[in-house]
Amino acid sequence: MQADVAQLNHLKDILAEFAGSTSLKVNFDKSFMVPINVSDERIDILTNTLGCSQGSLPFTYLGLPLSITRPSVADFWPLVSKCERRLVVFSSFL
Repeated sequence: MQADVAQLNHLKDILAEFAGSTSLKVNFDKSFMVPINVSDERIDILTNTLGCSQGSLPFTYLGLPLSITRPSVADFWPLVSKCERRLVVFSSFL
């Protein structure tokens, strides 16, 4: 989304509506915002508005590396190794 406080407030309202209807709540203390082409002053305002911290690229989401560039094969080795370890455990049941 654009680095706009009004849009961020709308997003926060949408998340509050979601929390009210599903009983699932976003923990903003564990969340972080990753700025791309945003000034430091602007990102400080946005993180304070949302109540989260500032992150940077690259980072890992659900075990996969996220960045602006295309991931290499080496970036996926930790995930492949984890899957292999789990397959070894369950191979005796197959």
